[in-house]
Amino acid sequence: MLLARSVGSPPLDWDEYAQQFLAQFLPQSVRDSRAQEFETLVQLDQMT
Repeated sequence: MLLARSVGSPPLDWDEYAQQFLAQFLPQSVRDSRAQEFETLVQLDQMT
């Protein structure tokens, strides 16, 4: 993940880094799909 940042600019904070990382490696469509999958999980009686 390469960013164009000017010399002397402050380093990325965690929120900026996390947003850019997710955008690069886990697109919003995948995150939405995983969230939907998580929301529809059910625990069955057979699970221990």
